[in-house]
Amino acid sequence: MPAPCIPASRLRVMCIVDRKEGIRMRALTHLLGAAPPSTCRLVDRRQALGFIQRRPHPGSRREVTLALTRAGRTHLSRIRQRRDALLTHTLTAMPAHQRTALTESLTALHQALLHQLTLRPAPKDASADSAA
Repeated sequence: MPAPCIPASRLRVMCIVDRKEGIRMRALTHLLGAAPPSTCRLVDRRQALGFIQRRPHPGSRREVTLALTRAGRTHLSRIRQRRDALLTHTLTAMPAHQRTALTESLTALHQALLHQLTLRPAPKDASADSAA
């Protein structure tokens, strides 16, 4: 089964819009760390394919919110299914001792990351909420 071929930036846009239904364009730009024209082009391309829909913001006529369309959800689901199948196939093909070593290494990496002050999960990202 071939790996999904979609540029990371386009996939990231779809994943963010999927996770944060109704996100404002400005908040998406902030999360991507991109310039507004770049974000607009990324959204335009996804919209042209029928994957993302722009909606007027209920509280502001100057802003729009974004949502995945049914086609966008289906497309994203297929990408995730192909990714999961590829990972499952690859892990199954690995010898047991390598899978064990991988599990131990990933657990150690996770623990090390949790000890980094900047990477600790925050209860709520106030800056992202204010941009939303």
